[in-house]
This record gives sequence, structure tokens and C-alpha cells, in this order.
Amino acid sequence: MKKTALILMIAAIALLFLVIAPMVNAASVPEKCQKITFKSLDGKTYTLADFKGKTSLLIFWRSTCPHCRNELPNIKELYTELGDEINFIAVSLDTNEDYFNNYLKELKPNFPIYRTLELRPCINEVSKIRGVPTLFLLDKDLNIIKKFEGTTPNEKIKEALEQMKSTS
Repeated sequence: MKKTALILMIAAIALLFLVIAPMVNAASVPEKCQKITFKSLDGKTYTLADFKGKTSLLIFWRSTCPHCRNELPNIKELYTELGDEINFIAVSLDTNEDYFNNYLKELKPNFPIYRTLELRPCINEVSKIRGVPTLFLLDKDLNIIKKFEGTTPNEKIKEALEQMKSTS
């Protein structure tokens, strides 16, 4: 009888955690990940911490990923609409220069693109990324507000931004 009660209590606590956890700020980007460097296409070096103070959309992608090829044109539209309001940090995880450069010629991005292999060790620490594209909506203090996996309609990103504004 005690064993059944204990199991039920653990299950109830786990269920409560699953219901409450999404309402709480998920996590902040770990300090060591904020200090990792990445480069813009013009060769300037940045850290994620450089983007503190403004809402950011952190986008992990790869040019060889078919879902990323669907997502990035959406990001272009979103940047046209919201580029003054939030930071766009599109981090390519490409290792093949030819694929990367050819895709950029095709995409003609209007948003900032960054390159690094250094962020890879932090990806699992920030939040388990199962694939690309993966996007994180970060508040001005680099707290992860929302994670989007796969191709995400711009409306969902805008909705999350509005919810974030209404709670701050």
C-alpha cells in the first residue's frame, strides 16, 4: 500500500512539474556559451553576450538541411518585418564551404549570418537540439523563452514575441 502511494505521489509531482515548467522561464544560456566567439560574414568577431539588452532570435541551421532551406526564406520575411525590434543571430553549423557559399548566393539573406564550430559543445547544454533548424527566442538577458524545432511558421514566432511582451 505504501509503495502504491509513493508511486502515485511521484507521478503527481512529475505531472505538476510538466504543467508548471513551461510557464517558468526555461533557462538562461550558460555563461560559458555566452562567451564563445563566432564571426559575421564580414569577419567581425562576436559573442552571444554581445547581444544582451535586446530580444534575440537565435537560429541554428545548415545549408545542406532541407528543412533549413524551407525555414530561412521565412526568416528573411520575419527580418524585414522585425529586424529593428529584435536581434537575428543565424548561426550556420556548416562544415562544407562550397555548400555554404552556394546556398548564400541562392538565399541572398537580408539578415546577419554567423559562422562557428565553437558553439557545438554548448548546443546540448543550452537545450537538447535534435536537429536543425532549431530556433531560440531569447529575452534581453539571454533567458530562453521559447524553443522552436523544424520549420516554424512566422506566426508562431510572432505569437511568442507578443506573449513575451505582455508578460514583461
